[in-house]
Amino acid sequence: MPTTAPSLLTGDSLSLYRIVNVYYAELDSGAEIPEPGGPLDEFWLHAGWLSPEGISENDNSENQEFTPYQSAGPQLVVNTERNVTFGATLWSTSSFVANRLYYSKKPDAFTYDEASKTVRLRDGGLRDRDIIMLCLEFIGLNGGRKRVFIENGEATERGAPTGDKQNVTGYPLTWRPYETGDGQEPIIREWTLTDRELPMWADVTGTPDP
Repeated sequence: MPTTAPSLLTGDSLSLYRIVNVYYAELDSGAEIPEPGGPLDEFWLHAGWLSPEGISENDNSENQEFTPYQSAGPQLVVNTERNVTFGATLWSTSSFVANRLYYSKKPDAFTYDEASKTVRLRDGGLRDRDIIMLCLEFIGLNGGRKRVFIENGEATERGAPTGDKQNVTGYPLTWRPYETGDGQEPIIREWTLTDRELPMWADVTGTPDP
């Protein structure tokens, strides 16, 4: 039976964070997932920020129920398929980086005319697969930080771009992670705890404060 479990970071939840950065890296660039809490390497590029509407994480699962003989109901539910997607509007003032993500075109598809300082892209055909690495970084007002890394994924849905007078363009995108080539789960979730949160970690895990 299909189930959908949306997890929304919007409104009051999003207001707990003072900035939400979006970074991306080419899959073959040499970029690596940093050590816990560590900085991103030079291959990660800043693509922009999330809009105030926040991010929607949807977990679409297929479950199989098992009902033993003469039982009144299911005694076991097994998850047989799981598809996670992240939907958000990317705000950016960098036309090249954001357009590279929005149109799913490799950097070599863009040409640059030095005399006019103009970047040009030929578009309109069918999209090729465009697997990238993505990092969503939520920096909290209280000093904490949350990061979501997508080690292997692509944009699968796109909304209509919007612009404003401050030269900020919004690109609605939905990213879907895929299992990595070595069979690893593609999403890495990371929380950097504040001093206030450390005792909570100890309570939950039953271990001394880290």
